[in-house]
Amino acid sequence: MSDTVVEIDSLFDQDDIAQWVGQLWDKWNDARHPHRAEVQEMRNFLFATDTRSTSVDENTDWNNSTTYPKLCQIRDNLNSNYIAALFPNSDWLQWKAASREDAVLRKNKAIESYMKVKLNQRGSEFKTAIKRAILDYIDEGNVFMTAKFVEQVRMNALGDEVVKYRGPVAVRIAPSDIVFNLRANSFASADKVVRSVCTLGELILRGEDEPEMREAIQKALAYRDEILKQTASFDRSDWDKHKAFAIDGFGDLKEYFMSNTVEILEFYGNYYDSDTNQLYTNQRIVVMDRMHVLSKGNLPGWMGSVPIYHVSWRQRDYNLWGMSPLANLVGMQYRIDHLANLRADAMDLAVDPPLGVRGDVEEFIFAPGERVEMGESGDVIELGKNLNGVIVADQEIAQLEARMEMMAGAPREAMGIRSPGEKTAFEVSKLDNAATRVFKEKITQFEEEVLEPLLDYMLELSVRYMSGNETENLVVNENNRTEFRSITRDDLMASGQYKAVGSKHFGDQALLVQNINNLANSRIFDIVAPHISGVQMSKMMETALNIEDFGVFKENAAIEEQMETQSVANAAQETLAARDATEGDLEV
Repeated sequence: MSDTVVEIDSLFDQDDIAQWVGQLWDKWNDARHPHRAEVQEMRNFLFATDTRSTSVDENTDWNNSTTYPKLCQIRDNLNSNYIAALFPNSDWLQWKAASREDAVLRKNKAIESYMKVKLNQRGSEFKTAIKRAILDYIDEGNVFMTAKFVEQVRMNALGDEVVKYRGPVAVRIAPSDIVFNLRANSFASADKVVRSVCTLGELILRGEDEPEMREAIQKALAYRDEILKQTASFDRSDWDKHKAFAIDGFGDLKEYFMSNTVEILEFYGNYYDSDTNQLYTNQRIVVMDRMHVLSKGNLPGWMGSVPIYHVSWRQRDYNLWGMSPLANLVGMQYRIDHLANLRADAMDLAVDPPLGVRGDVEEFIFAPGERVEMGESGDVIELGKNLNGVIVADQEIAQLEARMEMMAGAPREAMGIRSPGEKTAFEVSKLDNAATRVFKEKITQFEEEVLEPLLDYMLELSVRYMSGNETENLVVNENNRTEFRSITRDDLMASGQYKAVGSKHFGDQALLVQNINNLANSRIFDIVAPHISGVQMSKMMETALNIEDFGVFKENAAIEEQMETQSVANAAQETLAARDATEGDLEV
């Protein structure tokens, strides 16, 4: 080994823990390679504008390369319907207390209203993160989310600092930026490594937000500068020979260190220190450049678990990496493109067939009205093709498209595609609920495994970082009026959990209204009518129709309004009679 290589190798003095975290990333990243290859093939079809960028064209010599974007259409259908199911109205979020002491109306209202206000503020960008996570759910089959507490400050025209947003922010983790032990019993119990690449400026700002890492970041950056100074005279061939590690996404280590970016690896889980023979649980280790440990210690959360939440669209046996709803439709997309281009080539042959020239034939132009000179034995023959296969291809393409919609669990009725045959309103509702059962199960799974625990963690962050009183806009139901109410830390401290009820509103309440309507129009209603409370029925319909803010239903409201109307009418009549009497006396 040359002296130059020894000198370069000596510069990369890795901490033992940093080296171990880097090796974990490489090990688990290699283990998920089949899954990433599956996703990449699906993405090639998903965003293809023709078949040349997909595997369809690998073994064909077609003249046509059209792709039918069926896979993309199913993706857009699922995405729009998932978003509509999650957020069908403003009351998609509810707080459920877990104890009698915390089930106080004022406390419940404060906790629920506080989070609604935070999620709707511009700085939170909550729905943007959720919409991107839904695309991960469809494209990758896996969603990873966490949250952080931020304080966004800007300068106004007078040079004063103004807090733009202060509160919890949902963070989507790209599936390509996280690895874990895929053989663990569950994702919650699996050790994890999250990778991020940031600029040097962003790293310095992170040190301001996390003071415990500030000194370690400054030392690591100083060491990085020292590496660049000592290796300034080395060329690329010297770097290529050294035995140091490689960092994903960069051509080599020289390119990485010459860039303005830094790789950060964050380990979450348990590890055993062989030097001290001690087991550390619920740990968070932050590593920079795969050499320096910036932070090491217990997880800062109160819940005692890693605040990273995962849901998979289709779970695999003995593998925590889920499967996308589109993954096993790639072969059918391949078949559709294959048939479409085969049919197009056949049509081209029918319209513009090759010609067989036999005997003595002068050179000619094959076009309408052209003259062809040929000898006695000469002849020109069209080598046409039988077009029966074109009709069969059309039928098979239509069947494949219908099957793909069904297998992805896409709600076809929501797109206006109605199954054949005349049906009553009840039959339509029943068939729709049966046909969308997979869709509802998958969106409910997203709510329960990611959205609800994420909201609970965002509330924990709010309580942990809240200081003093914060005034928030709380919407009061009566007359849709807005009040400014002071919320304290004690108001938000309670045992319970957030419940995302968007998808339940989306399907269950529509079915409830349909069933009540069917009951009201049946003979059974006359039998049960004496036992039905009109007040309770009004409350149920008010909740089902989501019109609580309008105050439409109120006990005996119609009778009171009729009495008030009659009173005004009587007063008007008395006034009119008095005026007529006065005018009569004046005439006399």
